[in-house]
Amino acid sequence: MAMEQNGNRWTLAGTRWGDWRHWKKYQPTILYLLLLNVLYYYITYHHRLWYLHPQWPLNSELICILGELIVFTSTVLIFLGRYPEGKLFSLR
Repeated sequence: MAMEQNGNRWTLAGTRWGDWRHWKKYQPTILYLLLLNVLYYYITYHHRLWYLHPQWPLNSELICILGELIVFTSTVLIFLGRYPEGKLFSLR
């Protein structure tokens, strides 16, 4: 139930504050994060740092991974869409 609510919150935040107009600009970063997440799931299948126990109606691990895809995509669109441009953080 908590994971379901968390996914709904990220979906709402991503639709509200995400930069959906320029999603193609952020596509490599989204794919990179998703690839690393899938590699983590398969490489550390038996020795994970943490494990989410899916509860009804989310009994499948595939559904949990799909929820994480929504969270990662929303996170990238929110963070990189609001990343400051310019020389504000420049060392020069």
